[in-house]
Amino acid sequence: MLGSLPSDLSPVGKERFLVGTLKVLQNLTYCGPDEIALMSRMAQGLGVSGAHMKGILLDAGVPVQ
Repeated sequence: MLGSLPSDLSPVGKERFLVGTLKVLQNLTYCGPDEIALMSRMAQGLGVSGAHMKGILLDAGVPVQ
């Protein structure tokens, strides 16, 4: 549940939130299919496109199919 984040954050804020969340996941675990799916659901909940989320993952060095 993202609460009011989708309406409270600007597009840049949404991206920063996702990048920060991804960094935490990378420090805690290997970013496999489950983590990528979680990030994708979060992006969708924030109104961030799948292509944008894919770019965030690729920029972070996470292999995406």
